[in-house]
Amino acid sequence: MTRQPFDLSDLDAKFARQRDWAERVHKAVPNLSVLQLSMIARRYPNLMRITPADFKRRLADRAAAIGLPPHEAARAIPAYPHFITVSPADLRRRVLLLGAKLNLTFNAAARLCVAHSQLFTLRQPHRIYALAANAKLLGLSPAQLQRLAITRDAALLRTLTSTLSTSLEEIAAVFAISHDEARTLVRKSPQLLHMRATTLTKDLAALSALLNVDAKRAYTVARHHPQIFYQDPRTLLHNLETTAALLDVPLPRMRKLAQLQTQLLFQNPHTIKQRLVEASANLGIPRAQYLAAACRCPALFTASPATLLGNLGAAARNLDLYPGQVVTFMLRQPQLFMARPATLAAKAALLTQIADAVGYSSSRAALFTKHAIALSFSADRLTAILAAANAEPHLSIGVLLKRRTARRP
Repeated sequence: MTRQPFDLSDLDAKFARQRDWAERVHKAVPNLSVLQLSMIARRYPNLMRITPADFKRRLADRAAAIGLPPHEAARAIPAYPHFITVSPADLRRRVLLLGAKLNLTFNAAARLCVAHSQLFTLRQPHRIYALAANAKLLGLSPAQLQRLAITRDAALLRTLTSTLSTSLEEIAAVFAISHDEARTLVRKSPQLLHMRATTLTKDLAALSALLNVDAKRAYTVARHHPQIFYQDPRTLLHNLETTAALLDVPLPRMRKLAQLQTQLLFQNPHTIKQRLVEASANLGIPRAQYLAAACRCPALFTASPATLLGNLGAAARNLDLYPGQVVTFMLRQPQLFMARPATLAAKAALLTQIADAVGYSSSRAALFTKHAIALSFSADRLTAILAAANAEPHLSIGVLLKRRTARRP
């Protein structure tokens, strides 16, 4: 039997009809793009029987039923195209059901459904699974789980407790962590619950290779920013390589910096460079000097230039020093650029008292520059050093700062 060649003209004609319908509906409902409507036509070709005028009327009727303007209600359609085929009365009933179950106003429930349109598929009360059981499993109160679902992942309202339990076990196994740590991770990033264990395993391996570390270290790097597992590993690698090239930092060094500041992996490289340029200008120092400081304190790569400038101005006022003097001692300990001005002022006051106790005669600017490391100590540690200075005023500040008894346990 001879196989007949596939006729591409039929496929072209089909796509042309879908495109034509999408363009005509877009003119009637501008809030939906031609691309969105084309995708709907491919997934649900029967919807192409709806004329543009009827599509617009149906949207208006259903928007009115849930108490929202048509342009806002339209946001539910790309993810839930049957929004325009379900009866207005049924949609309204589903919103009322969700509002009653979650103790939300009708308007709040409607907006939640539009933002997470899968909630429109809840037809019966039992489809919203027991909040109490799922909340207990995640170490939350029912109210906390509800808040997490509303703000982060509405699918939590439709997840069976058994499914949730299995997902937690898989996450704990993939990352080789305890059940409690898995719960903490999921509370921070509930979308992990919807990822297959095989996908998470591959992503963890890709991150390990990217950073040139083992899986345990890769998890440690990612746990504070679990969204890294939603990113394509190729995108992460491109970001890292581009950032290294733009800043003229060797790639191996950039890998180590990314272990300390995970945001370097998923932030736009050009944005990172622009921040560096603006921050160095705001602080009045050469870019190379700021880059060197950032390499010692990687948080400076992603810090807001405006925030850094504000911190500098407040620190100068609090310490009664010129901004340049403050920058000088901060460059000795770059993490001080990120310190809260009030906290820095309190530590500076303790260091000044220590200096007074031992008869230190130089200026405060010289004190802070020479002993900038002390300003990175905790207030408790500085208080203990002050007590030691009062007890043994013959000792120098340097000796007091290095004494084993002054260190934190």
